[in-house]
Amino acid sequence: MKYFKMFFDAPDDTGGGEGSPADAGNASILPSEGSQTPQSGQPDPAPTQQVNPSQNTTDSNIVNADGTLKDNWWESFDSTKEEGTMLKNFKTLEGLAKSFSNTKRMVGKPFDPTNFPDEASKKEFYEKLGVPETAEGYQLQKPDGFPEDMEFNQEQVNWFQNISKKYNLTKEQAQGVQNEYFNMMATANQSAQSEMNEVIKQQREELSKEWGEEGSTSWNANLEQAQKAIKAFSDISGRNVAEDIKSIGLDNNPTLFRLLSQIGANVGEKELAGVGTGNLSMTKEQAQNEYNSLLKDKALFNKHDPEHDQKIKRKSELMRIIHGDAVYAEF
Repeated sequence: MKYFKMFFDAPDDTGGGEGSPADAGNASILPSEGSQTPQSGQPDPAPTQQVNPSQNTTDSNIVNADGTLKDNWWESFDSTKEEGTMLKNFKTLEGLAKSFSNTKRMVGKPFDPTNFPDEASKKEFYEKLGVPETAEGYQLQKPDGFPEDMEFNQEQVNWFQNISKKYNLTKEQAQGVQNEYFNMMATANQSAQSEMNEVIKQQREELSKEWGEEGSTSWNANLEQAQKAIKAFSDISGRNVAEDIKSIGLDNNPTLFRLLSQIGANVGEKELAGVGTGNLSMTKEQAQNEYNSLLKDKALFNKHDPEHDQKIKRKSELMRIIHGDAVYAEF
């Protein structure tokens, strides 16, 4: 590293040692008056000094009158001409010296990114790394090859962006972590689906031992019984039970259809129709107890009560559970 003041060596009047900076600045290239050589008594010849103009730099060349460094001051030195990007932020010699001192102190010491003198220093450090100022600044994108059957919504994006900001990840790091997460989830889903398909395959094979081969007369007859039970449950609940079964992923579950087929084969449509939602396991005794309580409800007898029609319908359901297919007049 070059010095900002250059010192030139010059012999003093006695011919010994190096001169002081002040002497060097005033050194003359002419012989001093009366100077004699020991042998001839003639004046010493003038010393010849080769000075590199680029090194003949003093404070006045790079420092303003107020002590600040001049613009592009680093171009005054051969070794720093190409370092403008790094050196342009130094405005004073003091600042440059402090930076050099801090750098020397840091040599050989591990950098601790969790230990900053203040929040401003921490913020500046992470901004230079490329960490966005806000979570929204990440602008995370859907990963390439994202499975179509997996959900990718804004809530997931927001969660990843907030976590990335919390831990000061760069944009590239945040996008990479999100991609890795969804790739892991996709792999897990595919593995789970493969296992489920294998279970269903085994169950269908077991079911075919009871129902016969798929597509056979026996198979289709059992399937019709299951469909009859589904239709009856739909009529009772007012819902599309087939769609409900599909929405929870059980539309291809052999165990469920074995159960539905048994229900459809052993329970008549009228019996199913007489059972309200949630009463499939109600005994006659339970129905009788509820019926006795219902008879004490004034809404059952008051046609102007807003709950009258509901109570009448419930009374009819309970009577069918208690007495089977017998027909009863409504109030």
